[in-house]
Amino acid sequence: MDIKPIYVTFEQAKLLKEKEFDIICSQCYAEERLIDKKTGGDLYTGIYRMCTKSRFHKRYYYAPEQHIVVEWLRVKHGIWVEIRYLDDVLNFGYIVTTIKNNTEQKEKYNYNSPQEAYSAAFDYILKEMI
Repeated sequence: MDIKPIYVTFEQAKLLKEKEFDIICSQCYAEERLIDKKTGGDLYTGIYRMCTKSRFHKRYYYAPEQHIVVEWLRVKHGIWVEIRYLDDVLNFGYIVTTIKNNTEQKEKYNYNSPQEAYSAAFDYILKEMI
């Protein structure tokens, strides 16, 4: 079994940067291509580019794995993201809970995988909550 990392989308990476996500990641987006920071290689085309912290202005965006974003949301914003599997309909959903002065909760289901549900939760949180 080969478990592969799941990174945020390019749009999510841009939103994270706007929301002051500043955790250095092993991957980054430059324009719309995912870059490997260790080798500077473009993972889609094999073109090599430099991707360092000093170049993270304008066109470069950190591309964290989904689990990093879940923890960042919890620690920095007090937002808990939970994924659930519904046996009766055989699909996944997310529950987003904010614990501050009062509890805000949002649920949505009908996703084919946990990764798809996490991605949808990130879209909701980054566009609507913070």
